[in-house]
Amino acid sequence: MHSGGFGDQAYPGVPLSHGNIQEELNHFEIRLLKLMRAAGEDGILRCKLITQRLDHDQSLLEHQFTALSYCWGTDLSFHSIEVEGISYKPTANLYNALVNIAASTCEESVLWIDAICINQKDSSEKANQISIMAQIYSLAQETIIWFSSEDDPCFEAFKLLPQIRSLSQV
Repeated sequence: MHSGGFGDQAYPGVPLSHGNIQEELNHFEIRLLKLMRAAGEDGILRCKLITQRLDHDQSLLEHQFTALSYCWGTDLSFHSIEVEGISYKPTANLYNALVNIAASTCEESVLWIDAICINQKDSSEKANQISIMAQIYSLAQETIIWFSSEDDPCFEAFKLLPQIRSLSQV
């Protein structure tokens, strides 16, 4: 058993082409994760990586996508997902988000998730992708902000937000 991510296995995504930060955004590519609608009979979520060239005009993007923002956390899930046929061990929080996203739609979901869509073992790629993160989020059709599951203590804090907001309006 490995410590998380793809472990000792090679990253399954193709290398990305990228310009430098002074160039136009459309010189950059990102990977997107296509999450199949539901887990297979074996209970494993299956995913594919697709590459997309960025463009300032969202309507020119080949794939509309949802960005997922979440707390990485340190606790690994007891479950793996399959990305391009390779086992990926997500954090518990990411796994819970993916299960909920897969269960909530009738179609495949196309997602940008930094932990999976960026090759975490390639420091050059990470630096380039981090430099365009604001653009990635701005080009997403929507952003899901996943805090945690209901059994996490943070969930109780978020229940208090409406009360806190009403106090600030007094």
